[in-house]
Amino acid sequence: MKDYIESSIECARKILALIWDCSDSDQLLSKGCYRIADQNDLLLALGEKINDTKQIPQPYRTMYLQKQDLKYKTYQIFEKFLQQCQFSGYSVFTIKSFLPYPYIDNNIDFVVVHPVSHLAYEEILESMGYVRHRSLADIREPNKRMYVHYNERSNYPKLHLHKALSWNGVNYFKINQVWERHKQIKVNGLSIPIPSPEDEILIMAAHAIFENKYITLGELIHLFYLGKTSINWDYIKKTATNNSWHNALNLFLSTISRMGENIGYEVDINYMDIGFPKIAKLSFPYVLPLNRTLPATLSKLVTDIRHFRMDEVPRELFSYLIVDIIWMYWKANKKSKAGV
Repeated sequence: MKDYIESSIECARKILALIWDCSDSDQLLSKGCYRIADQNDLLLALGEKINDTKQIPQPYRTMYLQKQDLKYKTYQIFEKFLQQCQFSGYSVFTIKSFLPYPYIDNNIDFVVVHPVSHLAYEEILESMGYVRHRSLADIREPNKRMYVHYNERSNYPKLHLHKALSWNGVNYFKINQVWERHKQIKVNGLSIPIPSPEDEILIMAAHAIFENKYITLGELIHLFYLGKTSINWDYIKKTATNNSWHNALNLFLSTISRMGENIGYEVDINYMDIGFPKIAKLSFPYVLPLNRTLPATLSKLVTDIRHFRMDEVPRELFSYLIVDIIWMYWKANKKSKAGV
């Protein structure tokens, strides 16, 4: 196990060095590096740094080329959906989709600013060839709907339509607050609304602690990049505190700081409350131990009870004591062992 951890760290350093380098590379990388890149949502970013794609070993070369095709189709979907929403007078923004390095996911996450008009957004998607996809995930995610293209073999991305900023059905902050602070970025000439840098950090933290239960190298790069900008850490702390998950935010920031330190990429976090827990067995992605996440999630539950926010309590009990332990940790461990 020790040899695997050391090689994982070495691969992580090589991957990050290449992605941050502004030039392309002829460097030959081991198959293990591509496996780790894929597990950490960095295969597209790494592949675009390789001059000759024939150097990418299989099956990762095929996976990389599929992501290139998916990137092109994703931009098409963004253009059509945002234009139709704008024409219809509906506001929407995207989360976890446009990062400071080449990135594409099988899912696009849209957040609707007018949840009462949820069906109107759905009509727009249906006009684009998308249909509602129902699954067991609907039980744990009542505020999110998934849509798939009617031609499932066309390699179009799946779409997630969120009517709340929630994970596993628990709300962590308000949509209007994020929308009021959102910014526009230009991608291929298209203006795309995304959260502010501060809200990006909050979304990243909540997603990792309350749903995924792991932290990726991609998130480390994202936070490393955001840390170089002017961040209002007081706003971040206040938002998490007001929504009862200050301890969970601390867990995310302290863990990702330690991860960066261990591989030579220290993250600039001007946030005095964080500690620096030891990571006994660092791997990528890093699955957060249950004995660290459970106190953080239960802290939110207890705080909400103390402040008589009882409408959240039933869903929190279901999410933190059943979904997290049985479902999310199974998924997290499966991802960490993919391709091993």
